[in-house]
This record gives sequence, structure tokens and C-alpha cells, in this order.
Amino acid sequence: GKWGWQRGWWVLGVLAAVACTLLAWRLRQWPDAMESTSVREAFPMRKFAFGLAAYFMFGLGYIGYMTFIITFLREQQLDAQVVIVFYALLGVGVMGSPWLWAGHLQRNRGGQTLSVLCALLALATPLLEHLGLMPNPSLL
Repeated sequence: GKWGWQRGWWVLGVLAAVACTLLAWRLRQWPDAMESTSVREAFPMRKFAFGLAAYFMFGLGYIGYMTFIITFLREQQLDAQVVIVFYALLGVGVMGSPWLWAGHLQRNRGGQTLSVLCALLALATPLLEHLGLMPNPSLL
């Protein structure tokens, strides 16, 4: 309908708020594990700044992709069923991703996995365009 996507975002927002509320309630029931330690250390933000910035940029790209891919699919005049299959396959890929990357994450704990993933994405985008599987990204 006219407000379908907006309603979907509202539903997701409400579900996220309910989940956060339940999590906060559950966490209050746990004893504070930090009370048993004698010294509380500050989080070493400088050590993690580059990695956090990289994840932030990855997240921005992911949000941009997910926000605008539906417009791209509609501009291709794809049938609604094809769009549904696309998102279903994307969902299956997201669910399978942890198993795919788990070994790499265990072997490489210094950020190499994020570097490999970003490099694969950087290579895949122009490759798909070159193979004619998507239009030139600069035209999107």
C-alpha cells in the first residue's frame, strides 16, 4: 500500500524497542560481575579507533545499499516475486555468513577479516558491472 514501507520501519522500530527493553530488564537481574574486580580500567579507545571507524564506514555502506537497492530493483522493472526472492536469498546469505567467516575470524584476530571482506566488496562491485550484471555504479 501507500504507507507499506513506512509501516514496516515503524514495526521494526517497535520490535527493536521491545527487544532492548527486555534485554535491559534481564541484565538488571544479573549480579554485577565488575563488582568482584578490584580495579576498573578505562576502555582503550585509541587502540580501537581505526577498527571502529572501519566498521562505521562499512555500516554506512550497508545502510546505503539496503536503502537504495529496492529502488534499483524497481527501476529494472522486476516482478515483485523476483524482488522477494532477491531479499530471501540475501537473508539466507546473511544467516550463513557467520559460518563462512568463523574460521577466518578465529585465525585472524587483528582485523584482517574486515580487511579481506572490504577488499572482496571493492573487487566485486566493478566486476559485476564489467560482467554486465549491474549498471555502472556511478549512474546509480
